[in-house]
Amino acid sequence: IYAFWRLLSQTAHGLKEASLLLSASEKAFRLAPANVEAMINYTASLLVTRQRPDEAMRYTFELLQRFPDRPVVRLNHAAALLQNQRFAEAARELERLAKLPLGAEERANLDYLRCELLVRLGRKEEARVLHQQLNPTYLFPEEIGFLNKLLQEQPPA
Repeated sequence: IYAFWRLLSQTAHGLKEASLLLSASEKAFRLAPANVEAMINYTASLLVTRQRPDEAMRYTFELLQRFPDRPVVRLNHAAALLQNQRFAEAARELERLAKLPLGAEERANLDYLRCELLVRLGRKEEARVLHQQLNPTYLFPEEIGFLNKLLQEQPPA
């Protein structure tokens, strides 16, 4: 049964279907909680859908302790830090990641997270410049929509 949910999760990721990804990856993780791939995928689905950031933080911290050299683990941890409003820590993590050789998907996710961080830090003009350079191929529509909305919001007067 785990293999079915894992495959459905992979398919949902490929189709960029966030709600299906969350549902399938959660079922796979519940069936195999000790499986590292299942934990990484479930955590990523929580982050993409911006659901339960505190839970995502617990898992990313655990994964980071076990796999500190895996860029996907570090990217997920940076996203969890951002979603938990721990901006200084997220900034340090993103700086570390920017120095690593990353694949195209990892680079797109890094740029997405950097763009969100810039907005959160009140550096919207820098965020807009980076936003123009984002490669949306690897991002979920929900992520693109969230970032667009964030960039359009006006600061409180």
